[in-house]
Amino acid sequence: RRRRGALETSRSAGPESPKPVCALTATRFALARHAAMRRQLYRVLFVACTSALTPQPAISRRALVGGTGAAILLPRVARAEDEVTFARQKYGRGTVELPKTWQVDGSSIREPVLGVISSSVRSTSAKTDRRSIEDLGPIDKVALSALNLGGNRAKGDVVAAKRRADASGTVFYEWDLAVPPEGGCPRSEQDLIVCPPVEVALIAAAVADGELVVWECGVDQRQWKSFGRQLRATRSSFQL
Repeated sequence: RRRRGALETSRSAGPESPKPVCALTATRFALARHAAMRRQLYRVLFVACTSALTPQPAISRRALVGGTGAAILLPRVARAEDEVTFARQKYGRGTVELPKTWQVDGSSIREPVLGVISSSVRSTSAKTDRRSIEDLGPIDKVALSALNLGGNRAKGDVVAAKRRADASGTVFYEWDLAVPPEGGCPRSEQDLIVCPPVEVALIAAAVADGELVVWECGVDQRQWKSFGRQLRATRSSFQL
C-alpha cells in the first residue's frame, strides 16, 4: 500500500524536475564501475544539469561517435532558416559561413537584436609533419590536447563527433564538447559527483600544407539553447 501510494503521489506530481534527476544520475555515476557506463551517464548528467527540460534518454557510444548523438543536445532555433542569408567570414587560414546579420568583433559574434551569440571564437594553426588529420588517429581516439584548444576544452567530454571531407579531399574532424569548470565545482554544486559543464565547445580541425588548423567556438547554456543549431552549421561550413 505504501508503494502504491508513493507511486500515485509521484504520478500526480508530474515529470521529475531537472535537479532531482541531476542528483540521481550523479549517484548512479558514482556507483558505475565500467568506464563506458560512466561516460554514458556523464552525458545524461550534462543534459539533466544544464537544461530546463526533462532529460533525454542516453544513447550508445556507437551512435555518439557516428554523429547521431547530436540529438542529446538539442538547441532551439533562434530564427526560421528560410529567412537567413549567409556570407563567408575569414578566420585565420580558413573561412566559415555566418548569417549576414551576425557581426564579428575580434573573438566575439553578435547580433544587433539578439545580443552576444558567442564571446569565444578563434582559429589557430600550428606546424605539423602530419599529412592529414586522420594521421592523428580515428576521430574517437584523437587526444584533444594535441589540438591546442583554448581554456579547459582539452578536458571536455566528447558528446558528438563527425568526420567529413570537402570537394578537394581535405578531411575535417568535428567535435561537440561538454567542458567542465577549470577550478572544479563551485561550492553550491559540491554535493554532485560530477561538475555540470559550464560550456559547450564546437571544434573543427584539419591538416593542410603542413599545418594543423583548428576552428573553435564556445557558448554558455543560454547561447547554446538559442543559437546551437546555427553554430553547428557554422562549424560544419569551415573550409581552408
